[in-house]
Amino acid sequence: MNRFLVENPLYRARRILGDRVVPVPDGMYRLDGRLVTPRQLVCTANDVLEASGLPAIAYPGTAHP
Repeated sequence: MNRFLVENPLYRARRILGDRVVPVPDGMYRLDGRLVTPRQLVCTANDVLEASGLPAIAYPGTAHP
């Protein structure tokens, strides 16, 4: 991937979490059977990235170290 290309934060979160994510109507997602907002989805993906030692996804309303 081109290092200058910026990836959509929600697309990146869905790619990181894989099969665990299912989109539902009204802009929400199901993550492991729970209904979550896009922000919660990005926060969960950031937890996975943090555990791997990788930089977090920038998304409005989420904390960045």
